[in-house]
Amino acid sequence: MRNPTIVSHCQHPFSTSRSTIKLGIVLIILVTTAIAGSAQTYNIVHTFPATDAPYANVVQGLDGNLYGTTQSGGTHGKGTVYKLTSNGNLTTIYSFCSLTSCADGAGPVAALTLGTDGNFYGTTLGGGSGTVHCGEGCGTVFKLTPKGTLSTLYDFCSAAPCEDGAQPTTALVQGSDGNFYGTTASTPQNGGTSLEGAVYKITPTGTFTTLFAFCSQKDCTDGGSPATALIQGSNGQFYGVTSQGAAYGLGGIFEITSTGTLTLLYSFDGPQNSNFYSQLL
Repeated sequence: MRNPTIVSHCQHPFSTSRSTIKLGIVLIILVTTAIAGSAQTYNIVHTFPATDAPYANVVQGLDGNLYGTTQSGGTHGKGTVYKLTSNGNLTTIYSFCSLTSCADGAGPVAALTLGTDGNFYGTTLGGGSGTVHCGEGCGTVFKLTPKGTLSTLYDFCSAAPCEDGAQPTTALVQGSDGNFYGTTASTPQNGGTSLEGAVYKITPTGTFTTLFAFCSQKDCTDGGSPATALIQGSNGQFYGVTSQGAAYGLGGIFEITSTGTLTLLYSFDGPQNSNFYSQLL
């Protein structure tokens, strides 16, 4: 039997129809049999209540269990990290906003990343101590052990004008150098020198570096608002997609080195070739 494919059915976290969800969100394990021509089967292993919104894929830990995030729900209604066994036994291992003023973060919308050390790394959309522009915190980068011990590695927008970025919505990727790389997009309080998002690097111990601030070139020809997670190519460079800017203002595909040198590879140029939000593979 082939490896199971994990499918999470949900709406985009910024969909205007999010409040219209009436039914729970279902986590499905899809199993394809090895017999040629046989139909695919699936099992519903857990159904989330509509108040607990998982918008991100799950990842498998070293223990074989699945781990994921919900933007809302939990003890304080500000999101959770959960563990799910293959038979559908779900355990909340961390509830965000457990600290005063949500100093530990709030509203995770991106998937977790399993580090080579066996811990999980992720981002929150809000919370943290950076409140210069966002009022209730501009988000965090965190580390979480499989048993649920959370450490905040970085607070976005710790100083005006949020040149480090703010409100991250995408997952981290661990590079071959052991560091983590991520993006912040053009949200209402987006960060970056030109406030059009940024690419950043952070070590497993929390040393943070802004590698590139988008829209630093005239007319944003370098792109703006990176809306997806990065991937690392076999050449060691990182690749991503912007939803705005570039040659035609419709976004593009870029390459960036681990030291922050960015090259725009392609500019989207028409109604059927623009504003991409899908991650490269």
